[in-house]
Amino acid sequence: MNLDLALFEMQAELCRTMGNGHRLMILHVLREGEQCVGDLCELMELSQPAISQHLAVMRKAGVVTSRRQGQNIYYSLADPQISTACDLMRGILE
Repeated sequence: MNLDLALFEMQAELCRTMGNGHRLMILHVLREGEQCVGDLCELMELSQPAISQHLAVMRKAGVVTSRRQGQNIYYSLADPQISTACDLMRGILE
C-alpha cells in the first residue's frame, strides 16, 4: 500500500482543478479530439475569456495540452485516462 503524502497532495490538486462543471464539460468535448478555443466557445456558449481561463488552469495542472497553429490555439487531453476518470465519476453519480 502506497501512503505517499506527496502523491495524495497531487491527487487533491487534480481534483480541485477538475472540480468545476465548465471544466468537466470542456474535458467531455476534448475527449472527441482536439478543439480550438473559438470552437469551444461556440459549443459551450461561453465567452472566450471564460474558456481561456478554464483551459489555463487545466494546462497548468497538466490535464490538457495546447499547440498554436497560426492565430488559433488548439487544446487536447494530456492523457486519455482523464476520460476514464471522468467516466468513473459520472458512473457513480448516475
